[in-house]
Amino acid sequence: MTKNWKSQKDKRDAATAFLQKTIIDADVRSAVLKDRNAARRLFAKEGGISIPDDVEVICIGRSTQERDRLIVFVLPSEDADAEQVDPLAHWVAAWPPYGIDPVAVPPVRGDAKPGVTRNWKSKKDRREAATVFLQKTITDPDVRSAVLKDRNAAGRLFAAEGVIDIPDDVEVICVGPSTQERDRLIVFVLPSEDADVEQIDPLAHWIAAWSPYGLDPVALSLDRSDAEIEPLVLAASL
Repeated sequence: MTKNWKSQKDKRDAATAFLQKTIIDADVRSAVLKDRNAARRLFAKEGGISIPDDVEVICIGRSTQERDRLIVFVLPSEDADAEQVDPLAHWVAAWPPYGIDPVAVPPVRGDAKPGVTRNWKSKKDRREAATVFLQKTITDPDVRSAVLKDRNAAGRLFAAEGVIDIPDDVEVICVGPSTQERDRLIVFVLPSEDADVEQIDPLAHWIAAWSPYGLDPVALSLDRSDAEIEPLVLAASL
């Protein structure tokens, strides 16, 4: 019987079966890391679930280097206060979907010295660049539309507006803030190859595009608190 995508339990069960397969089957693991079409197809097959046509599935390895190659921005709303934008509230992958609230970090300003390109290796510079970029998606509807529709534009405009050089192997994805828009993107941070198959918790690996802090909405139906779930190690992105 095919699982129901609209059921949170069914999605969790499907994710568990899929993630277990990436541990025990090296060919599946390799395929889903290299090919996003394969990731979507094998998630549906191994999970026994029908995935809506507009849902994208991305799988990445759990090392900091692998996770830092993917940036997902959940854009602030169009009527948000541009002066109050906190990049840590919108740069969500590959952070865990629960645990420590990154917003507790003091906010950063987006001011930059004229003619000076920010350094990607500096967390402070990345935060400042993200702040300026996100502010632009609020104040300029053309920029907002472009980065939501075109991932090449998202990376290019993040670099241009943030005045920062982004490494060639880093991908930037922007999604809208609504539940419907966020639910169209799934990012799995795969468990390690020597993980215990019987102990897989899908909520520790299905990370985008949920809020980077607080409870993952999927966890709300679980009979346990987020404090009882061991979070992933935070990525170094921010």
